Amino acid sequence: MASVFDTLLKFKDIEIFVTALQIADLDRTLNTAGEFTIFAPNNRAFTSLPKLTLQKLSQNSDLLTKLLSMHIIHGKLKHEDLLKMYDSGERKVARSSINGIQLEIDLNDGIKIGDSSILSVDASADNGIIYPIDRVIRKMGDGSWELGE
Repeated sequence: MASVFDTLLKFKDIEIFVTALQIADLDRTLNTAGEFTIFAPNNRAFTSLPKLTLQKLSQNSDLLTKLLSMHIIHGKLKHEDLLKMYDSGERKVARSSINGIQLEIDLNDGIKIGDSSILSVDASADNGIIYPIDRVIRKMGDGSWELGE
């Protein structure tokens, strides 16, 4: 099996996310021995962002890194683990992204992270799990961080 970053390279429709990870130098992090869960926005998620937001991200590497880091949590969070949580009555699960932002995973109606929905069941790699999602995570319900327009 390959690293989580090498596995991301094989996905179709997340090329913008993969390129952004490389620009932000997060590809190196994802090739380490740590375990990660990646919520990977598809291309449409990025192209639907407001033009001003895309411009800010392209001009500010710190902001880009912060945004991308919100899509990565420590540890492998498998689909079967989420189903077990749901079956045991847990409907909202908090996990910390690699930059310390608390992500709320809502299990009430499918699986949602903020206003993003998981598009398909997890894909495994040696050091992680990948979930394609339909939106870029920009704002959490508790207002912990928001990518301004």
